[in-house]
Amino acid sequence: MTIGVAPPLRVVRLFPARLIARATGASVRTAQRWRAGQRPQTRFRDRIGELQGILDLLGNGMTDAAKRGWLEAPNPALGWARPLDRMAEGAFDAVRGAAESYVVGDYA
Repeated sequence: MTIGVAPPLRVVRLFPARLIARATGASVRTAQRWRAGQRPQTRFRDRIGELQGILDLLGNGMTDAAKRGWLEAPNPALGWARPLDRMAEGAFDAVRGAAESYVVGDYA
């Protein structure tokens, strides 16, 4: 008997497992299983949804590589913390606010 797997979520396909793991609080191995099609548990699905929402907020005009760079770069709106690190702490609202500021051109 074979167990079917779902196609991986868009954000899980686009970014490395270590980035997805850091943003969601999952292990890298767990993020790799998601890339293979395993469905995330509810608590991780919510965090993946938050990450996807932040990426969507950054907009279609920004490449995936630029979005990844934004997530990994120190951000003045977050006290020079990296958005990825703040997401790992569960501060999705703060990161969403930083993304909104970035989109409107308020970089300070």
